[in-house]
Amino acid sequence: MNTEKVSINVNVVDIGKIELLIDKGIYTNKTDFMIKAISNELNKNEFHFDRTIRELEKDVDIQIGKVKYDTEKLKEIKASNMGIKLYVIGRLTIDEDVSLQLAKETLLSIKVFGPCKMSKELKDYYKL
Repeated sequence: MNTEKVSINVNVVDIGKIELLIDKGIYTNKTDFMIKAISNELNKNEFHFDRTIRELEKDVDIQIGKVKYDTEKLKEIKASNMGIKLYVIGRLTIDEDVSLQLAKETLLSIKVFGPCKMSKELKDYYKL
């Protein structure tokens, strides 16, 4: 099992932004980033987040902060006949009782920069 140890408390949006910078190749890992002043580095690199968001496809649903989906919310999305491509900077939670079938019908893709909590089945399907 892969584990990560963080020795300071950082809000979920900042962790998500840090993982985005790592994904973009700007930092090699969280420790590398955290050695530097977190607040100063995030402010200095704000243009990376804005640019990445601007570069996303127009049909991507960008969520920043704590994001939660339950069966009722996904059924509402399904009823609108619109699946979503979800892009989260922060924390994503999908209730454990959400079925894989309902998720497939509503969440076309998921990209998370930050922690995510959902069933193993959903994590495996979305490769998170």
